[in-house]
Amino acid sequence: MKKLFLLFTLLSATSAFAGYTDGLNYFDNQQYPQAFAEFKPLADKGNDRAQYYVGYMYLNGYGVDQDKNLGLQYIQKSVNQGFEKAEALMGYFLSEGVYVPQNKAKGLELYRKAAEKKDDDALLNLGVAYYLGEVVDQDLDKSIEYFSRVNKVTKPIAGRYLADVYLARDQSGDAKKAMDSYRLAAANGDLASFHSYAYIQQKGKVDGVNLPEAIKYYTYAASQSYAPSQYVLGTMYINGDGVTRDVFKGYAWISFAANQEFKPAIEIQKKLEDNMTLSDVDKARREMLVIQRETVNQVESPLKNAALRNGSVVVANPGAGNGKGSDSNRVRRPRRRR
Repeated sequence: MKKLFLLFTLLSATSAFAGYTDGLNYFDNQQYPQAFAEFKPLADKGNDRAQYYVGYMYLNGYGVDQDKNLGLQYIQKSVNQGFEKAEALMGYFLSEGVYVPQNKAKGLELYRKAAEKKDDDALLNLGVAYYLGEVVDQDLDKSIEYFSRVNKVTKPIAGRYLADVYLARDQSGDAKKAMDSYRLAAANGDLASFHSYAYIQQKGKVDGVNLPEAIKYYTYAASQSYAPSQYVLGTMYINGDGVTRDVFKGYAWISFAANQEFKPAIEIQKKLEDNMTLSDVDKARREMLVIQRETVNQVESPLKNAALRNGSVVVANPGAGNGKGSDSNRVRRPRRRR
C-alpha cells in the first residue's frame, strides 16, 4: 500500500508539473483561455506559482472576466506561500496604492522578502526606495547595491538607474562607472540609456566633449522614435552644434518629437513655424518624409558589435529592444517562471 501511495504521489506531481508547463506555454503565446484552464485547477490545489498567474489573469481580464477581488485573493494566496514574484507584485500594489489602500511600509517589507530570493523587481524597487529616500532614509550606497544585483540583461532599466545613482553620488570614478553602466543598458536595448550616454559625451562629463560620439548615440535613439533624443538632435541641427547647420532637418526631428506630445519640442516647433514662410514649412515637411524613409528604423546601433562586460554579464550583437525597459512600477505581464 505504501508503494502504491508513493507511486500515486509521484504521478500526481508529474501531472501537476506538466499542467503548469502547458499553462506557461499557452500564456507565453497569449492563448489566455487555455492558460487559465491549466492554471486554475493547480491554483485551487495550492500551487503558489499557478495562484500568481491566476491572480494576474483575473486582475487583467486575460482569458477570464476581469475580477479584481478574485485576482487579489489569488495573489495573496501566493504571497502567503512565499512566492517571490507575488510578493514583489503585492509590494508594488501596497507601495503605490493600486487595488489596495496604500501602505508603503508594508510594501517595502514585501520587497525585502522577495529580494532575499533574488527577485529582480523587488531588488529594483528597493534600489529606487533608497535612492528617493521616501520610506527609508536616502542611502545611495544601498541603492547602488540593490541595482547592482539586478539582472541587467533582462532588466536593462536597472543599469540606467544604477548610472543615475552614480552621477548623483558623484564620488571619484562614479562618472566613468555611470558611463559604462549606460552603455551596458543601451546594449541591452534601453533607448533612454543611449540618450543619457550621448548627454555625457555632449557635456564632456568624463573624458571631455565628444560631439561626434554624442550625435551618433542621439541619432540612433532618435531613429528608434525616442522623443527626447529627437528633440535634442533637432536643436543641434538648428544651432549647428557638432553638425552642419540645417534648420529644415532640425525642424523635422523636433516635429517627430512634438508628434509624440514631447512638450519642449511642441514649444520649439511653434516658435520655428512663427518665423517660417509657407515655402519653408513645406520644405521642412518634405525633409520629414526623407528622414522617415531613410533614417527612422534604418540607423545601425553604435553598439551592434560591442562586447560589454559587467561582472559576469557579456552582451554581444544586442538587439535594439523597445527602449522602455521593463519598469516594475506598473501592473505588468509576469516573467515566465518554471
